Amino acid sequence: MKSTPLLAAGLLTALAAQDAPRERFAAQRAQLVTNTTAQLQSQDIAEVAWGAYTAAQFRLQDCVPALRKALGQLPWRDATSDRCATLALLDALIQTDAVVPAEELAPHLGERAPTIVLMAREPEKNREPLLRAFTSGIGSCGASPEWIACGNLLAMMRDPEFVRAVLRSPSQLWVTVCDPGGELEPYEGETCSTGCSRFDSPKDFPPIARYRLDVVGGHGAVVVAPGANPVHSVRSFYRPSGLHCSSYRGYPEYRCARRAWLEQMLGEAHKPLVAAIDRPRSIVWNGDEPFREELDRCRREHEEDWRALVAACVAEKLVALDPASEPLPALRIVGVDLRKDRTVPLPDGVGELPR
Repeated sequence: MKSTPLLAAGLLTALAAQDAPRERFAAQRAQLVTNTTAQLQSQDIAEVAWGAYTAAQFRLQDCVPALRKALGQLPWRDATSDRCATLALLDALIQTDAVVPAEELAPHLGERAPTIVLMAREPEKNREPLLRAFTSGIGSCGASPEWIACGNLLAMMRDPEFVRAVLRSPSQLWVTVCDPGGELEPYEGETCSTGCSRFDSPKDFPPIARYRLDVVGGHGAVVVAPGANPVHSVRSFYRPSGLHCSSYRGYPEYRCARRAWLEQMLGEAHKPLVAAIDRPRSIVWNGDEPFREELDRCRREHEEDWRALVAACVAEKLVALDPASEPLPALRIVGVDLRKDRTVPLPDGVGELPR
């Protein structure tokens, strides 16, 4: 029994030795949080960016209050420096799993992808800026991943203003024109364009994280806006003086996204009704006048299909509109001219297939 105190002392020593690495790590992390918080409070914008970079790399959740405060107090003296600091702060908030109030994110919607990633954590509270971002992208009839992400989040909420915006969004009626005896399936097509830009951060700044949204996914991709066409976020870093490119999909992707949202909100039974407003047409060329008559018929059918869709949305209590008096959205006729003899042009008002 006399050896018990010695055994206890030995056990305590062993336990202390085991705890020492954990305690050292905790102390080092606490010191890192202290130093990073001081950087985020600095008047030097590069120091703020480095503080954000540190918080992101080490996922310092204790720094979230300082990150939010820094984001709201950027001096906005130099466009390049302040933008890089903003991107670094947004990245840090993403990497630390922060939930940021809507009013703090709204001023940074221009940064698009990283701000949308943060808004997606509380879409109901970010409804207004998400709706603004969505409606601002409607007129182009192109479907950027950012636009689809906003739509996915609003569709999950069954937001009435979103439904109204979708129903009022412009449409394109694709018409394949072919010779008699050469009838083909209507062309639904695919269009895509790419935009590139250079990115340079000021001297003495840390690496700046780049967020890219896409509908493809792949290695390292994280779903941020679920739906029939889920949108993923991919994180990388801007290359100094490098060329960074993004793809922007055209009307077919726009049409596909709009159809998916309406089917999701209306349900399976209304799928044929949703598909009808976007169905492409084929017209056999039998001369200018018969073509115009057939084209007018296609326009009338499109309007009938669209008004039936509006009525379905009203019946399902998605939106309050009068299907009979609601103005028809802008409609662009896109001609896919497959005639062998094109000496007689298609009528005015029939645009060429987007390239």
